[in-house]
Amino acid sequence: MTRGTSEQSDAQIRAAAFEWRALFDAELVTAAQRREFEQWLAHDPAHAKAYEYASQAWHEFGQLRREDLSPALRLATPGASGPASPDLAEGAARRSRRHLPVIAWATAAAAVVAVGLATIPFSQRNDALAPRASAPVVERYESPRGHARTIVLPDESELTLASATQIEAVLRPDAREVRLISGAAVFDVAPDAARPFTVKAGALEARAVGTVFEVRNNGGVYRVAVREGQVEARFPYILNEQPTSLARQASLGPGEHVAATAAAGLGAVEPFPPHHFAAWELGRLVYVGATLAEIVADANRYSPTPITLAPEVTRLPSSRVTVSFAADDVEQMLSTLMDIFPVALTDSPDGRVFIPQ
Repeated sequence: MTRGTSEQSDAQIRAAAFEWRALFDAELVTAAQRREFEQWLAHDPAHAKAYEYASQAWHEFGQLRREDLSPALRLATPGASGPASPDLAEGAARRSRRHLPVIAWATAAAAVVAVGLATIPFSQRNDALAPRASAPVVERYESPRGHARTIVLPDESELTLASATQIEAVLRPDAREVRLISGAAVFDVAPDAARPFTVKAGALEARAVGTVFEVRNNGGVYRVAVREGQVEARFPYILNEQPTSLARQASLGPGEHVAATAAAGLGAVEPFPPHHFAAWELGRLVYVGATLAEIVADANRYSPTPITLAPEVTRLPSSRVTVSFAADDVEQMLSTLMDIFPVALTDSPDGRVFIPQ
């Protein structure tokens, strides 16, 4: 792998960034290579910026067809490291069709981006990378406090929003994307292999083609649970307690869930009882390994009175609990929380506040 040095030009750094991106996308990274990448990333701020740009460009070119490149460019490779290795090409060929194309095609896209956009000011590159398809359809939806809401998108995917949930749906000819701004929702995705369905909650991404899954965004905790089909979850890799441009990925099947936070990154995939899936649809709020902040954020979507955490509470050790409440009995929920956590509840002009006991 080409290593970045202070003598390298911007073009060489970009080429190295694309090589790293190709290697990670082929899913053949060894522990030694990962350590080398982390060293390369920390060596120079320009490396991190170049890798972030390479990731963005890689994503955009992954939405193009092979025919969009001229034949002369389809076998090009980035940088001065020579053609992609047989191991990379063989590994890419084994990947699922739901992923990006094989590495030879992917490196061709990298070469086009690295060369064709080298002279474009960074501030203009987002426009240069924008899909050439027709304008996307953007719709925003929300559900009322205390009530769920079902929405059918134009592609016939059905979304069920939990209480006080906000989403934004963006439908393009080549992709479907929903941003879960806050709350929880179940996604019953209409199959369409040509248009992946992605849900974004904070830095978390959950992608599927045709499946039924739930995504939650509460109190800085992001969760994905699958009832049917397969879902790919992605979240930034945490290095030295800071998110990087490298994403960690997990595959989930029926009866599996995963959680992520900005502090810990993406956790392990774990099984869950079937009756826990979107239990709020049946009037129950079920938590497994939840923090006080996550539960309070959820409670605020059902409580008519705002509930907050005093700054001193947020600095307490973060205990995690498994517990269940009736969604329509917020008072019982608050009382139970005071029994579980070392906190008390006090009234204030702006609502109710949890303070240390």
